[in-house]
Amino acid sequence: GLSVADAVAVAGAAAVEASGGPRIAIGLGRLDASAAAPATLGRPIAQPGDEARDVVKRTLPEPGLSTVGLRRYFRRVGLSD
Repeated sequence: GLSVADAVAVAGAAAVEASGGPRIAIGLGRLDASAAAPATLGRPIAQPGDEARDVVKRTLPEPGLSTVGLRRYFRRVGLSD
């Protein structure tokens, strides 16, 4: 069947297209996790000299994160630029 991960990817691509953005081809076949996120996802990610908006504090990205903070969040969950 369709995984939740695939459903989220398809929904995101549909939202981009519906809002006037480009059509995004989505490859299917993602697997859903079989267990909850590891405890390390709950630890803040910060570096000396960071502004408050650069610090990732929770498992989900918070509103107002800077581009630095968003990139850190997505790197932590296994995504790259």
